[in-house]
Amino acid sequence: MSQKKMEAYKEAKKNRKETIAKEKRQKKAQKVLWTVIPIVLALAALVAIAITVVNIVKANQPDYSAFTESALIIDDDSNMKGTTTAAAE
Repeated sequence: MSQKKMEAYKEAKKNRKETIAKEKRQKKAQKVLWTVIPIVLALAALVAIAITVVNIVKANQPDYSAFTESALIIDDDSNMKGTTTAAAE
């Protein structure tokens, strides 16, 4: 082997533990990212669907703001309350 190759080999051997530890950290980080990113995307999709459903439900509800309190009072046209008169006493 040439002198350059020998020096490179010795340097690699000297730093082997740090290199292996660094590779393990990188693999673990990649594994976490490949797990977390799909979960985050799925949650974002669920939130978007939920917001859409809420907006659709709100859009289909009747608008009660146009009604006044007097408009909501039901008149007793058919005399169902049974008002008493002076003759009935």
